[in-house]
Amino acid sequence: MIYYYDPYWWYFLDLDPYDQEKIREKVPDVQHPENNIKPGEIVLWDAHFGPNEGQLPLERLVENPYFELVRMFSPDEPFQVLGGYDYEIYVFRRTELAQY
Repeated sequence: MIYYYDPYWWYFLDLDPYDQEKIREKVPDVQHPENNIKPGEIVLWDAHFGPNEGQLPLERLVENPYFELVRMFSPDEPFQVLGGYDYEIYVFRRTELAQY
C-alpha cells in the first residue's frame, strides 16, 4: 500500500487511484500516522501537499519511531512552496516495531 499527498503520484506510479488495495490519498490518522498503516507500507510525503492540504507536518513522520526514512529527494535548484517550505519529497516505510 502506498499513501500519497501529491494528487499526481498515482499517475507517475502507473496505479489506478481508485484501487484502494494498492494506493490511497493521505494517511488515515494525521495525529498518529502509524495507526491503520501496516508494516511495510509506504508514505510519500511532499513539502507542498503534505503539510498544507494533508495537515501532516514532516516531524510527525521523521520523529515517529514506527517509520523509517527510505529516501529523500530535493531539487537541484531549491524553491519554496506554500507555507514557506523548501520543496522536498520524503519516502517513509512503516516498520514492524518502534525504532529506538
